[in-house]
Amino acid sequence: MRLKDFLTLQKLEQAEGDLDQEVAGLVYDSRRVAKGDLFFAVPGEQADGHQFVNQAIERGATGVVVADKSKVPQGATFVRVHDVRATMGLWAAHFYAQPGRRLKVVGVTGTNGKTTTTYLIESIFASAGLEPGVIGTINYRYGGKEMPAHHTTPESLDVHALMAEMVQQGARSLAMEVSSHALVQQRVRGVEFDVGVFTNLSRDHLDYHMSM
Repeated sequence: MRLKDFLTLQKLEQAEGDLDQEVAGLVYDSRRVAKGDLFFAVPGEQADGHQFVNQAIERGATGVVVADKSKVPQGATFVRVHDVRATMGLWAAHFYAQPGRRLKVVGVTGTNGKTTTTYLIESIFASAGLEPGVIGTINYRYGGKEMPAHHTTPESLDVHALMAEMVQQGARSLAMEVSSHALVQQRVRGVEFDVGVFTNLSRDHLDYHMSM
């Protein structure tokens, strides 16, 4: 897949450089960049990905997706967008061939009860013969595999990669915990949910969201 193949997915601010290059993978951690990868300079709560644009290019990134082009060295291929996080989700869905369209996807959000609800949905899917996968607080699991969960809802790149792996392993459904943080941070961007479940709302996490 070439870099220019992504450019029709949304409105862009600017794109410069060799847009005919093949994209081997999508990465948001500059330490994991390999030759041919496309790097997303995601702004985080602890660090801003724009600080690592040079490192990503030095490691062989085919290009970078940024909101601030002042961080891009002269001559490097870049795409400037309004929201790097939102773009990452949309492009990840495209890169992994829209895996959510091949799964029955139920997203569960709310302050409390998400984990229990996904366990119940997983059981229902299994009883219905729809081989289930789960992305949640306890772990990520499918096809007899279990992986530790670092976040209730992973970054969008990881979500789409996980869904693609689930499809490859024969999964037909997915129960996903979707935290309120994940919604704000665009971590489920590009996921096409068949059903959304809202459990409840309490005053938890007001330090982050500021208001009910």
